Amino acid sequence: MKLAYISGKYSDPRGPAFVDLNIRQAAEIAMQLWSLGIAVICPHTNTAHFDGAADYEGFIEGDLVMVDRCDLMVMVPNWKTSKGAKIERQRAINRITPVFEWPEECCRIIRHCWPYGMPAKYVELSKNLLPEDLHERIREGYCWPPDPSAGRVQQ
Repeated sequence: MKLAYISGKYSDPRGPAFVDLNIRQAAEIAMQLWSLGIAVICPHTNTAHFDGAADYEGFIEGDLVMVDRCDLMVMVPNWKTSKGAKIERQRAINRITPVFEWPEECCRIIRHCWPYGMPAKYVELSKNLLPEDLHERIREGYCWPPDPSAGRVQQ
């Protein structure tokens, strides 16, 4: 099983409600990845509302320790507006850790984590957590053993 690090915007100058939205977005992606058989470190939920427990540099330093231990990084759609996510992404690139955009590169993530095909149990687990069109693509192309009713589509 591969270990993914979720990277995206956490803080927001507009206030706590927007921080909560960022946390929920990262948590949703983490849950979707877990349903695909990918272990996840999600710093958004790991330190949710820990404001004051460490300064910004302390949180970034801790995040980079986690980045160093991961097999891949998955970028939340809002990452480009986050100073911290940019630092984390650069660290992953410097360490030659694959970096993927969610959800656009979901199929590449699966191919990276399951190069010989994704076990069927994860196809079923992800059914209610992924958008229907994305789940169908996965079911058709990445289920191992292949579902005889779907065939295997090369993408």
